[in-house]
Amino acid sequence: MKDGLHVIFGADRNVIPGLHVAALSVLLSHINKELSLHFHVFTDALTTEDLSVLRKTLDGTHHPYVLEIHRADASMLREYPLLRDSGAAFFRLLAPQVITADRFIYLDVDILCYLAIEELWEIDLQGCVAGFVPEATIQSSADSALADFLGKSVDGPYLNSGVMLVDRHAWQTQQITERCLEYLSHGPAMFRDQSALNYVLRGSWHQLETRFNYIANWRRNWPSMISVDRLKGKILHFVDHPKPWDLFGEWVHPNYQLWRSFLKLTEMRDYHSLHRVAARLPHTLASWRSYKKALKDRLLFHGYRRGLLKRVKGLP
Repeated sequence: MKDGLHVIFGADRNVIPGLHVAALSVLLSHINKELSLHFHVFTDALTTEDLSVLRKTLDGTHHPYVLEIHRADASMLREYPLLRDSGAAFFRLLAPQVITADRFIYLDVDILCYLAIEELWEIDLQGCVAGFVPEATIQSSADSALADFLGKSVDGPYLNSGVMLVDRHAWQTQQITERCLEYLSHGPAMFRDQSALNYVLRGSWHQLETRFNYIANWRRNWPSMISVDRLKGKILHFVDHPKPWDLFGEWVHPNYQLWRSFLKLTEMRDYHSLHRVAARLPHTLASWRSYKKALKDRLLFHGYRRGLLKRVKGLP
């Protein structure tokens, strides 16, 4: 268990297509076969059939891997609000209490991996508990409630928790999970566990290169997304809502075709968002606004990629 490279995912039934695509992209990009690749899926809802289909997706690559399933005890998280009806992201806080490897990589399922994952694995954390890519400063981030809670005198980089490189021993020694759960019980948490991690780890985490968590939704990154060749060496992260697999994702998500290029290699190649039993129309104004923004970005990105638009707000 301790040998090899360990990659963690958290998943419930709302994100199964994303899980297939994310895991497949990591496995296909893994180069150093002497370093065995161990996938760990933390879930409280995936069925035996769901996991069997996932294995078929990974087996289809003919690349070696190990897949371990961990039944997450979500009862300890029930008092905390879900993010868009999913608690899967909280499972990243449970992983250090279960995994016995010295270190591990956590990845959100809304990623595409275009780099050999060992590049991230081998980074020296320089004594820090974990490594993350910053997405803003605390005071300029979308997490305004945390910024207000800390006060204007407190600033520094604001981490995105979608990609984490973790020193498990340091995490356990400093009781990061317990401290995050304590914060969630009383502090503002617009972005749930990400807000908690920013509060607990502020100023004490290792900053990773941007390429390890390359945010697709930022227009300044669009020049690198014109072709797959430009994405090599990066982990692309679809941070906004809707996700490519969400209802109407085929028509509104700006980067659906990139995501679809991996989906068609999985056992879920015939997946369509309208087939989802759980699919439903956005039920809040914020959700409708997210869909509106996604559709606008899809049209703009399409025009930019084809050379029809030279000037788009936010582009370098």
